[in-house]
Amino acid sequence: DAEAAMVRDVRTMFYDILLAHAAVTVREESVAQLQALRVNAEAKFTNGKASEFDVITARVKLANEKPELLNARNQHDVALEGFKRLLNVTDEVFQVEGQLTFTPVDADLAILQEGALRNRPAVHYLETTAALKEQDVAAAKADYQPSISTFFLYNGANSYRFASYSSDWEWHWSAGGALQWNILDGGLTAGTVRQKRLELDKMRTDIEEFRKAVRLEVKQAYLDMMYARQTVEAGSGAVELAKKAMDIAKTRYGAGLATYLEYTDANLALRQAELALHLAMRGHMNAVARLEYAAGGDGALWKRATAK
Repeated sequence: DAEAAMVRDVRTMFYDILLAHAAVTVREESVAQLQALRVNAEAKFTNGKASEFDVITARVKLANEKPELLNARNQHDVALEGFKRLLNVTDEVFQVEGQLTFTPVDADLAILQEGALRNRPAVHYLETTAALKEQDVAAAKADYQPSISTFFLYNGANSYRFASYSSDWEWHWSAGGALQWNILDGGLTAGTVRQKRLELDKMRTDIEEFRKAVRLEVKQAYLDMMYARQTVEAGSGAVELAKKAMDIAKTRYGAGLATYLEYTDANLALRQAELALHLAMRGHMNAVARLEYAAGGDGALWKRATAK
């Protein structure tokens, strides 16, 4: 279970780093775009085609965006250091490579739930503990029955212990037996049996409750994955619309038909849509990792549950 949890944690933290890297890229693009806009506004102001307000606004927008870029880079570095600690390679210098992607997963929830009940190590642990407690009950009941013990001995003795002039050994067999039956023990046996039965009943109840919890955990992870999938699909459409709006605003601004503020608003809307999409993709990838863990981390089971 610890190994499966570690695999899940490595995957989710890896995706967190990819999200942080994507956020840095989006912020860098935004800064570059605002930098170009500032230069353009200053040039227009010099030629008398823009107001001083446009120039000041361009500088303010750029100045406000730079701290966001610095914060995104810091978040990326913090995520990378946390990943190093997780892998226990804090002294290593490396970069994480990869991209956030979206691959829809169509999984059979019933198959995953039943597989989780078979594969989760904690379920096996509880079932094994219950079997041991059944043996405890049987052992406690044994005190109701008589017990018979026997012994057989073959002894040798040397007379030198009593007569120093003789060293002869004498050998002989001895055997015996004993019958013991606790007919009256003041209810001790009955009490012990009841205690062991109560412990067994509690363990069986714990197993049933844990099985319900496993089913719920798998279902919750499944619902989280489906919600993240819908969010990605919606976010993809929002990015496409924001790109079109940005192109229109850029054309209008270049032709002098739109204000600088309209242009920067379109730029902000596009960056926000891109960040929201990256966040949704990270959420979907993490949800898939958590669902695989909840199902017991069985690759064969996952393939069967996701087979179309």
